[in-house]
Amino acid sequence: MNNRGEILIENVVFIILNVVFLSILVLFLLKQGGGAVILENSYAKENALLVDSAKPGMRMMINMEDALELSKKEGIHFSDILSFDDNYVRVKLDEKGGY
Repeated sequence: MNNRGEILIENVVFIILNVVFLSILVLFLLKQGGGAVILENSYAKENALLVDSAKPGMRMMINMEDALELSKKEGIHFSDILSFDDNYVRVKLDEKGGY
């Protein structure tokens, strides 16, 4: 009769640990999926491809409204979002880093 109680406690602990792990995983994915990381990556690649395909004297316009909204939330000045250094395109949408 004692074995039944141990099996129930083990199952409850197992379920609780699984729920905690899955909730942490979901929170991490939500933070990464909708944040600055994805936008930095896509804007940097898009700008690099545009610069590579450009001809001398060309003007290009890029819609970066999402980047502007995100940079306002993070407290970054709009002129610091996009920079060109040597042969690199740098996009910075949060204080921690950039792409």
